[in-house]
Amino acid sequence: MSIEEMKKLMDKEFNYKMDFKNWDENKFINYLNDLMNGRTEFYLDEFFPKEVVNNFLADIFNTTTNKNKKALEKGGAQINIRLKDGKMIVRHTNQEGVLLHERNCFNGEWDELWEFIRRSD
Repeated sequence: MSIEEMKKLMDKEFNYKMDFKNWDENKFINYLNDLMNGRTEFYLDEFFPKEVVNNFLADIFNTTTNKNKKALEKGGAQINIRLKDGKMIVRHTNQEGVLLHERNCFNGEWDELWEFIRRSD
C-alpha cells in the first residue's frame, strides 16, 4: 500500500478529521506510529483497521531499514598495508607484491583505518 493510499484510508476510517493528504510523508508516518502506539490523544475503536495500519508501518520501517543496509561484497581480495616513516604503502599480496597505493599518513589516520576495520556491522 502506498502512502497516498494509506492517507485515503485514514481519511475514510479515522473518526477525527485531519488533513492527512497535505501532510508530508515523515509527519504522516510518525503520526501513524504514535497513533498505533498510544502516544496520541485519540482512541481507536474496534472498527478501526489496526492490522492494516500496523502492516503498513511494518512494511515502511522494514523498507527504510533495508535501504540503509548495504549488500555484502562478493569475491575475495587481499592486501598488505604498511606504515613506515609517515608513509602508508599498500601492496597486493600476490608473489609480485604489486604496489597499489602509497601516500602520506597523517597523525590519527592510522587509528581511523583501524576504527573502520574494527567497527561492527
